[in-house]
Amino acid sequence: LDKLAALTLAERWSHPEMIKIRARGTKAVPPLRAVLREKDQPTTRCFLWLKVKWPGVTKISRWIPDVNKLTERRWTACQVLQTLGPAGKAAVPELITVLASSDPRDVNAGSMALRAVGIDADDSESLDAVLENGTSGFGRSQIVMALGSVKPPSDRTLKALTRALTDTAPYVPYHAADTLWHLGVPSPTVISGLK
Repeated sequence: LDKLAALTLAERWSHPEMIKIRARGTKAVPPLRAVLREKDQPTTRCFLWLKVKWPGVTKISRWIPDVNKLTERRWTACQVLQTLGPAGKAAVPELITVLASSDPRDVNAGSMALRAVGIDADDSESLDAVLENGTSGFGRSQIVMALGSVKPPSDRTLKALTRALTDTAPYVPYHAADTLWHLGVPSPTVISGLK
């Protein structure tokens, strides 16, 4: 994965390392899930905090991670999961956590992988929970769009999407309205929210 992360995005698709990982199929998913989690691990977050508070600590300890390298590894793991498609289904919980990130690079990578892997009704419930708890502005938009892929939507999803119609970020209500139109549910609450 580190060899792939060192390459440009376009060079990764047909690289021999990508082909090796894809050939492993579902066996490749557990290590990819670990990579998706590594940036949010308590020890990693502690080391990153130390790096901000005492920049000289990087000269003393080689264990201080580089946030850009972690982000590139996460992006690469998402790209591999995208190529695996439905075989990467087990990584959906981690991908949903990535969508809640405040880093737009993580959100882009996570949403691309989640679309390729696919979501079901249970995953939709998890997305609803993340949307209700609040995430970065860009992440909210991606979550709203992902909720449109599960039909019929649950009552919780309809409530979350209706609430998103009043979001302060202009693109979130736009995507919420588009998702509600795509779902085609003529609920009085939804119609009132759209008005």
